[in-house]
Parts: sequence; C-alpha cells; structure tokens
Amino acid sequence: MKKFTIDVSHASPGQLQTIAAELKIMSNSWERFGPKIFINGQKLQAPSRRRHQKNTKVFKTLQDAIIYNAKERS
Repeated sequence: MKKFTIDVSHASPGQLQTIAAELKIMSNSWERFGPKIFINGQKLQAPSRRRHQKNTKVFKTLQDAIIYNAKERS
C-alpha cells in the first residue's frame, strides 16, 4: 500500500471542497480497475449531485410567497 500526504494552504473553503470532490470522483471511477482509495482512513463516498440551498422558505400559499417577497424588496 502506498500513502500520500497532501498539504493544502491558503485555499478557500470552496477550493477545499472541490479538491475533496475531485478525489472522490477519481476514487470511485478507479475502483472498478482495482485500486481502493481511502482518505483519513475512510472509504470515499460518491459526491452528491444535489445542490444544497441555503435559506429556503416554504409557503403554504402563493399569496404568502407574494407578500413575503414584497416585504423583502421594500
């Protein structure tokens, strides 16, 4: 087994997430050819393709949404 150490400095949180996602994609695509890649002692999970939305609000009616948006704009 080979071990690699990756030290990253001066990276934004988004850049770190990108690096992690790329490693996960590579690990999952290589697995069918034999290599098994672990990071921090854990097998990598496939990255989620679902976007996470922040500050989402659910309204019961369309009228509630219209009123809420009107208040936000003023």
